[in-house]
Amino acid sequence: GKNISSLIDTSDGLYTDAGHIAEASHAGMVLDADLIKKIPGFDELENNASELEIEVWDLVFGGGEDHRFLCTSPDDLSALGFYRIGDVVKGSEVTVKGASPTKKGWSHRFKNS
Repeated sequence: GKNISSLIDTSDGLYTDAGHIAEASHAGMVLDADLIKKIPGFDELENNASELEIEVWDLVFGGGEDHRFLCTSPDDLSALGFYRIGDVVKGSEVTVKGASPTKKGWSHRFKNS
């Protein structure tokens, strides 16, 4: 069988939501730009970002409301339509390998009443 050990929507941005998984799991994550570039549609996204004069990595890691899911699994889920974009590692930080995004997502701030 195939196992998924965590799952989150990426509406706050891939980087931010990876951080939520890392924090809850007491683990680090390495997101790999070279793996992300292999996902179908990346070239089109890169072209659109260029036309809009936006850094593509800011869209990838900081954009939200894209209705995608991020999960972790010890199994290869590619046959189910999933794309591997990085690794879970020891530690507690999310790092990006191969890109330097400046926009890393949304942070909600709530006041205690």
